[in-house]
Amino acid sequence: MKWVISAVAWSFVLGTLACNPFKTGEPYPPVIPRVKYPVAASPRSVLTILKLAMSVKEYAPYMDRLSSDEFSFVRDPFAILEGFPNPYNKTHEQQFLSTLYANSDTLILRWSNIVTVPEGDGEAVTADYELAIGDPFAEQTIYEGKVEMLMEDDNGGGWGIVTWEDFRESSGQTWTTLRASAFALE
Repeated sequence: MKWVISAVAWSFVLGTLACNPFKTGEPYPPVIPRVKYPVAASPRSVLTILKLAMSVKEYAPYMDRLSSDEFSFVRDPFAILEGFPNPYNKTHEQQFLSTLYANSDTLILRWSNIVTVPEGDGEAVTADYELAIGDPFAEQTIYEGKVEMLMEDDNGGGWGIVTWEDFRESSGQTWTTLRASAFALE
């Protein structure tokens, strides 16, 4: 019996010497979400790209869908905001995204009631939105309203947003309110 206990004890000692259970190993590389964005072949796919880019906080796919020279955001006409950039252009949107991504745990964007109508060289898009910001397991701040966008196909690069107008649909906060709060943080 002594022999069995001795053998088990030596096995344990030799096993722990060969493999240190308290040794820290190399950390795993961070998991970077891989998102497969659709081709911007239609205004609806542009809305999907915006939704996905916000969920993983990626700048390039979002910013690529804004018309390079002509993009403008038209704020909610009922919002009274001091210091809100007017006109609001692509540079302002880049600053907004930077602040938003840095100060948000999660971003969940939902589009609904999407209607597209041909208009001139592009399409007018109307949609309801809900943007939830915060910890998904705690309280979230909700921004909601309606957007009217003019999108154009830029001949090979896909569809892009030329103008983005925001409208209040309820007594809640809108995308305009969110953009204004981002500029107040600077």
